[in-house]
Amino acid sequence: MRARASAASRCAQIPAAPFLHGGRGAWRGPFARHCAGAGAFGVWLALLACQAPPREAASGPCSDTEECRGYGWCGVTLSGCRPTDDAHCRASAECRGFGRCALSLGACVAADVADCAASDDCAASGRCGLDGQAKLCAATGVGCANSLACRMQGACELVGAHCAPASEAHCRASDRCTRFGQCRLVSGACGT
Repeated sequence: MRARASAASRCAQIPAAPFLHGGRGAWRGPFARHCAGAGAFGVWLALLACQAPPREAASGPCSDTEECRGYGWCGVTLSGCRPTDDAHCRASAECRGFGRCALSLGACVAADVADCAASDDCAASGRCGLDGQAKLCAATGVGCANSLACRMQGACELVGAHCAPASEAHCRASDRCTRFGQCRLVSGACGT
C-alpha cells in the first residue's frame, strides 16, 4: 500500500500566492491535473480537496476497499472513491448479485438484460428482465416460474411488478406447504 499525503500536506501544495498576485506558478501535488490552467476554478478545486479529503486518503487505495468489491467504487475522484468505468462495475458484487454491471452517471446500474439474467437475483427472485427507465433488473414471468422464490414460497407468477403466488397450486407445490403447512393462497401469499 502506498503512502498518502495528509490533508495538511496537500493543502500546503496549493500555490495560492501566484494566483492571488497574478503570477504564474506551477501547480504541484495530487490535484495538479485538476488545477492546472483552471484559474480561480482550480483554486476552488484545490481548496475543496483540503476541506474534504477523498475517502481513499483515510482508507487506502480505492481498489482495496469493501466499497470497491461490493459496489464498484474503485476509481479515485475528487469526492472520494466512485466507479469511473464499466470494469469497476462489472467486477463488483452488485453486478453478480443484481445485474448492475454498467456505469451510468457515476453509478453502477443494470443496462443489459444478459447481466440481469446472469445475476443471483434472477435465480433467487425472478428479476431476470431489464427495466430500462429505472436502470434496474425487473421480474419476468419466466424468471418468476424458474426462481428459488417459486420453489420456496410459491411466488411463481408475475403479479404487478413482483413474483407472487397466484393460485393455491403454487402454494401446494412450494416448500412452505410441505415444511410449514402453508398451502392456501391468503391475501397474495401462501398461508394457512
